[in-house]
Amino acid sequence: HLAAAIALAGDLLRRPAFPAEAFDEVRRQALTAIESQRKEPDALAENALGRIGNPYPRGDVRHVRSFDEMVEDVNAVSLDKIRDFHRRFYGAARGEFAAAGDLDVAQVRNALQQAFGDWTTGAPYTRVPQPFVAPAPQRLVIATPDKQNATLMAKLPMPLSDQDADYPALSMANYLLGLGGNSRLWKRIRESEGL
Repeated sequence: HLAAAIALAGDLLRRPAFPAEAFDEVRRQALTAIESQRKEPDALAENALGRIGNPYPRGDVRHVRSFDEMVEDVNAVSLDKIRDFHRRFYGAARGEFAAAGDLDVAQVRNALQQAFGDWTTGAPYTRVPQPFVAPAPQRLVIATPDKQNATLMAKLPMPLSDQDADYPALSMANYLLGLGGNSRLWKRIRESEGL
């Protein structure tokens, strides 16, 4: 059934219905999610930390938005804007496909060609530059009196990107020592030892 599944996926991706009632529901869910984060210590700390030293103006994809800006942006989205975005940016000009198992390779290749072969986009992929920005040292304290837990976050910017040779080692160190509630340090201290 792989060829039929590819044909269905191609049809859904190339000719989405964008029903208005689904759009309204997704908007309500997004606004509810934003509102629920306004009083959460983790979300407040993460947002504040991201905004410190962020030199990019509103409208730049690298700008870290406040909760109010997020609400404004969600409210500004319309079905026409979504349709236009889909038309301008969605396509299969740059894509990869992999399948494993008992399948007819020629049939799958033909299904992929028919579903996506002529679907190209006018906007080429461009990597967004992320130049190193060293913010001035700063200490923030955000009061959340109705919450029992506290959150501590720290940020140490480094002139390093995912293209650097040291990036994999840094990622592993971050996994072991940081990375929120998933690090080995957190699991040992908080979950195993109960501190």
